Amino acid sequence: MPSTPETRRADAERRFWVGGVLMDAASYRARQAAAQARVRALRLTQAWIAAQIEATQPTVSQVLGGRDRLPRRRTDILPRIEALLDRVEAGEVVPA
Repeated sequence: MPSTPETRRADAERRFWVGGVLMDAASYRARQAAAQARVRALRLTQAWIAAQIEATQPTVSQVLGGRDRLPRRRTDILPRIEALLDRVEAGEVVPA
């Protein structure tokens, strides 16, 4: 379906479950942007992240790049990325 102002507005108003939390699109986008900034700051590759969280690299790329539009099925990816980033920042996991 083509993107129109009406479909974008409907997507923005939609709420969905992400990691057990009901959130709106703006909150999801903010979490995506924060995760992307943390990945850059830690100089992690998307391939390494994908291997650690047992996801495909294209899926991780879509989530971190904001190209997943709205999560429909893979709502567990962003929380898994955030948990991995927490572990890296705490020194529990050392990137190879």
